[in-house]
Amino acid sequence: MIITSLHAENVLKYAHLDLDRLPDEGVIAVSGENESGKSTIGETVCFALFGRTFSLNSAHIGKIIRWGESHCSVVIAFRQGNEHYRLSRFLDNDGNHSAKLEHLSGAQSVSNGVQAVANTLNELLGYDFDGFINSFYLAQREITAPHPRSETVKIMAGIAPLEKIAIEINAEVSREKEEIATAEQRVAEIEVELVDLSFDKTQLRTLRKQYTSDNDLLTELQRQLTGLEQANRRYQENLPLIRLFHRLRGTTTFIRDLLLLLAVIMGGGWMLITWYPEYSLTQWIITYLVTTLPQWTQSQAEYSQWILFGTIGSASLFLFFWVTDIVLKRRIHRLEGERIALAVILRKIYHAAAVYRSIDIGDGGIVQAGVMNIPAEKTNPSPLIIDFPADDEVHRIAQTIIENTASAIQIEDIVLRTKVWLGLLAKQYGKTVSILDAAITREEGKLRKAEHLEGIIKKSNATIEEHRHRIVVRQMASELLQGACARIAQRFNRDVRDLVGATLPLFTDNHYQYLRIDNDLNVRIFSKEKHDFMDLDEASSGTQRQTMLALRLALAQQLLERTRGMHQFMFLDEPFAFFDASRTRQALAVLPKISEKINQIWVVAQSFPKDAKVGFASHIECFRDKQSQAIN
Repeated sequence: MIITSLHAENVLKYAHLDLDRLPDEGVIAVSGENESGKSTIGETVCFALFGRTFSLNSAHIGKIIRWGESHCSVVIAFRQGNEHYRLSRFLDNDGNHSAKLEHLSGAQSVSNGVQAVANTLNELLGYDFDGFINSFYLAQREITAPHPRSETVKIMAGIAPLEKIAIEINAEVSREKEEIATAEQRVAEIEVELVDLSFDKTQLRTLRKQYTSDNDLLTELQRQLTGLEQANRRYQENLPLIRLFHRLRGTTTFIRDLLLLLAVIMGGGWMLITWYPEYSLTQWIITYLVTTLPQWTQSQAEYSQWILFGTIGSASLFLFFWVTDIVLKRRIHRLEGERIALAVILRKIYHAAAVYRSIDIGDGGIVQAGVMNIPAEKTNPSPLIIDFPADDEVHRIAQTIIENTASAIQIEDIVLRTKVWLGLLAKQYGKTVSILDAAITREEGKLRKAEHLEGIIKKSNATIEEHRHRIVVRQMASELLQGACARIAQRFNRDVRDLVGATLPLFTDNHYQYLRIDNDLNVRIFSKEKHDFMDLDEASSGTQRQTMLALRLALAQQLLERTRGMHQFMFLDEPFAFFDASRTRQALAVLPKISEKINQIWVVAQSFPKDAKVGFASHIECFRDKQSQAIN
């Protein structure tokens, strides 16, 4: 940036400071006695740009207000490249501090507020206050080199962005390690939770297998109980029907046989009368009919006709009762089958009972040796004993059912005992199935929870591996950055050495041409008299100042190369304090030629050699008794 004008009110010594139409290039000389306000100009520039000065930080900036006044203000106009800006700043005794940066093309505001202006200016210029102080501003009595590991030098060297990235990478590594520790702790907690869960997949498979088996047995028991109840109901319903149908069939059979006989006799008589009237038997029949039934008819033909009708009627009734007998026989057969079904299902139940006798039905209920022992309730101290019918009894009663010789009492007794036995057994199996179902539900809940916890562990382990991979990558990146920073620092030191080596002979009339600069920016210069490199402390004060001035100019050029690379001003406050007239004259002649980009150079001194003034682009003379300063 190049300063084009500077206006201030009530800043340190000056009630008014007005510097207009400042030259873009060359040396702007500022001279005057002690306490005349020379350094105030430099501090005003610092305050205008950054809201503080070399000697006053932001906490004590109120001291910049002129003694006895309540406020101060400053307006600085500058050019950055081809763009022109104006920065205004105001401060009062109450601590009210404001700043405004404007773009002079249309006077549009760029930013308002102290922090906003600082951020915008840093982005616009490429350096902050520390960078400015360590490069373009040389305060009075401050001629030492900046710290080699300062942020400004890092920016100059181009290391700052890399170190910022390295810091971020190291912070990421720390966060990754924290994430790993958190994940590992979580895995340990979940593993403890899995142990406490005590889930066993084998147990769940066993429970499911037992549940399937017992549930199938329960279903079969319920089916058998239902089948027994239905068979018994049909038996009780069908027994009187069987007896009734047997009686009906006996009557129907008798009538059927009688009608058959009658139809045969009448049919034979009709055949004799019709086809063999001359037979003696035929004549006997006709005589018998005339004698017995004289009122029916008098002719043989009429007798034949009536006998035919009787034959047909008898045959028809025979067919009816024959069909009825077949229907009754089939119904009796079906009913007998349903009656016998009771015997069949009883035998099936007691054949299956052998399976139930050998099964532990859980909860202490066991069927053994023809007796089912049902666990007692808490209110019943003794178990309930249910007699189990023996096989010979079952087969005997089943056979009587088949033979239809069983008494109602026998059937009622065995059916009741079987129903009670099946019901209690089904009830006990139902309890067992319910217990197994609840146990399976609990184990399945454990399974889901265990799978969920194992999934979390798997995911956490994958996350841990991912974090470890990230750490490895970032550590590798950090190592690469460190190597890059080391190489950049070496190249920076070499460039600074070359710049100082090119500048120092100009300041020292080629007396000192060779020097060394280590990584800490310590300078050693080659002495022709000693024919060796010597520490800077061994040189005279003037030589030290000349060397540090050359180093400062080299650093300024490096900063320009690393930032915006535009034209820049420098403010040198008393750089020639220990120079003799010859060295001062030589330095003033050399300064404008040092860099193509450092064009505007402010130089403060108590006085300048008279023959050097002709080379100034502008000369500002300060006086103790003047509280205002102006240049047009």
